[in-house]
Amino acid sequence: DEKKYLSDSLNLDDKNPEVYYKLALIFQEQNDLISAMQNMEKAVSLNDDFVDAKFKLALLYEHMGKREEAIALYEQILKVDPTNDAVINNLAMLEG
Repeated sequence: DEKKYLSDSLNLDDKNPEVYYKLALIFQEQNDLISAMQNMEKAVSLNDDFVDAKFKLALLYEHMGKREEAIALYEQILKVDPTNDAVINNLAMLEG
């Protein structure tokens, strides 16, 4: 299955943020939010410019009650993408 394939990929290249991102999405679909968060954090740590991973991680943080962490990520995203409507709306709701 895809999860095993991605896990095997990490054994070959554990510095690929895209693999961690995809694994995080699978864990999220399985409602394993802790594993999803850990893999998304790893993706972001490997590529600080990975806006999609930062956005998904911020959403996970929101869902897990980590408000300040979510706000920090949304602010980082807006520095590189100041017209991102989804980020603007989510940030406004958190700060509202």
